[in-house]
Amino acid sequence: MANTPEHPAGQPRLRFRLGSTTDVISVTQDRQPCLVCLDLNPRTEPPAKDYRRFMNGSISWFERIDDLRESSISGCPFCALVLKASQYLPSVTTAEDKVEINMHDGLFLRSTWGPTSEIVRIFPSSLAGWSYIGNGSHTGHICSKPGSKEGMDFVKATLEECMSSHVGCQNQEPTVPTRLLFIGAASSPIKIVLPNPNDRVRYAALSHCWGKPQKPRWRKSRELKLKRKNMAKLMREIDWNSLQPTYQDAITVCQTLNLKYLWIDSLCIIQDDRGDWAYEASRMADVYEDAVVVISASLSRNPEESFLSPRENWRCMSHVIAWDDTTKASPLLYARADSKLGRHRLPLYGQQYDPLEWRAWAFQEFRLAKRCINFTSDEIQWFCKEGQKCECTPTYEPWDPLQLSYSETYHWLENVKLYSHCLLTFSGDKLPALSGLAARFQSLHRDVDYIAGLWNNNHLPFQLGWKTNVTGHGIPKPGRPSKIYRAPTFSWASMDSRVSWCGASLIDRPRSFQYFVNILDAVCVPKSENPFGEISRGYIHVRGQMVSATLSLSGEEYELDSEWTTEDLPMFYPDTIIFAGMVSLPNGKKERTAQRSDTISYPKPFTASVFCLRLFSDIVSDWFMILGYSKHTPGAFERIGVLCLSTETVKLDGTPLQEAIIV
Repeated sequence: MANTPEHPAGQPRLRFRLGSTTDVISVTQDRQPCLVCLDLNPRTEPPAKDYRRFMNGSISWFERIDDLRESSISGCPFCALVLKASQYLPSVTTAEDKVEINMHDGLFLRSTWGPTSEIVRIFPSSLAGWSYIGNGSHTGHICSKPGSKEGMDFVKATLEECMSSHVGCQNQEPTVPTRLLFIGAASSPIKIVLPNPNDRVRYAALSHCWGKPQKPRWRKSRELKLKRKNMAKLMREIDWNSLQPTYQDAITVCQTLNLKYLWIDSLCIIQDDRGDWAYEASRMADVYEDAVVVISASLSRNPEESFLSPRENWRCMSHVIAWDDTTKASPLLYARADSKLGRHRLPLYGQQYDPLEWRAWAFQEFRLAKRCINFTSDEIQWFCKEGQKCECTPTYEPWDPLQLSYSETYHWLENVKLYSHCLLTFSGDKLPALSGLAARFQSLHRDVDYIAGLWNNNHLPFQLGWKTNVTGHGIPKPGRPSKIYRAPTFSWASMDSRVSWCGASLIDRPRSFQYFVNILDAVCVPKSENPFGEISRGYIHVRGQMVSATLSLSGEEYELDSEWTTEDLPMFYPDTIIFAGMVSLPNGKKERTAQRSDTISYPKPFTASVFCLRLFSDIVSDWFMILGYSKHTPGAFERIGVLCLSTETVKLDGTPLQEAIIV
């Protein structure tokens, strides 16, 4: 860099490179330590406002943006660094805002606290001269172009390491998909093939978004799918230019990994053949689990978007801050925000998501894979049965995608809770999109029947106690029912809302639960040969304490009037907006009963009869399934919600048992 009047020779300079801009700040060599930022070395113990030490060894202090700005103008390079890095903290918006400078596991900045707080880390390229900062977690190098040699070398080396040293990731008897995309060498024609089921074929599987591409009307779509009419043509050859960018990138990754076969759902399942689709959906668990690796195009919103293109997301950039010394080269300082995607995302906390992380089908594809390469907007991540790693944290850490360290009931409910946050293009796919995971779970627990998203085991009474996970101002709000028949009302799959189970963390301590209902029979009739896919009808036949009550709605609060509880403030979780309707009973009489609504968009005051089926007690609370007479099946009942009462207020000792059919 040439000398200028503003930057005379002999003065060290601090250079910031943020995107395409470069700022240079003059620093005198004999400057005194900064009393604002402590020169990022608080162990020198200068006076500082809000200076704190913690038992875990961390040190932190807080500075106003205005003070950092004034100090940087006065010549402090470190205040200038913190000021620059702070612009990537979304909550910092005014000069009065404060930034925490924290030294624990390296040096990082933050302005909010909690599981969703943004963190910007500052770390050196070498510890020489910066040992007091150190290299904390999440500071590995991230390449800006995942499709570059550097990015592909990371993928290839990680796969080779797993295949050569991870015993738990080996598959002794893999199955072969019905169809595969043959890639071969770069000069070989790409085509669909029917592999011999007895051959040991090494293939990759693609997990991607099917979303509709946003493009000008004049641009012709390259949406290529396997259909009956083009099957013969695609089995001869597939033109490279007819493949969407996501598919082209997946082929490129396969060629890098020396894999000659690739499974893509839209090209390996006949899209206009419901029978073929149902059959292949039933094999989904094997397809993804037996693949050598699953390629997850998390950052692509649709097949028209490449996942190997240069990243535009600022999170992956290591913003360079370098001492510019005229006498010798000095180590660099980098500033980079922590990723919140993929393995770094905390589920259910409303953090950032890549498009694929929202998709229901991808939920099981990711969890079934024995190996997965995840291309996020921030970095390349790796998952296998031995652990997980990524570019920013290239050391293996434990990973339990199926929650198999817990009981079978608990890990299923935890997966369903996460799955209920995902999105579907076709509402009828609610159960099929989870069928592969259900098949794998049943293979682990063969003596348990699958009932519309639930398991008919000793804990079925607890599973029936799901609730829609929607609240507002502390008041339970109604969820959204499916617009088409998808499952009986007792199943969470009948809803389009997020669901959860109260006390689910207690399910590993069965002694803390007392069940009050017996399941006499449970039936679900599948629409196809896939027992875990779509169903045409279903019911459960139960025997238990079922008592009547009157449910009313006034304003936003439900009231329960009964003679068997002294609870003043029962907590009722409605499945949907509830209304009162007239139904015909088998004896010819008509009854005004509470029902789910799939058409009413806002609640109206009502009073109607309901029945409360006591499900279980968790020592503190008793949980009831609230039922109304079925408007579709005379004499049967339909679920409308769940009720929570304090155990000490429930007076049902000696109540005779009754039987009921719930549809």
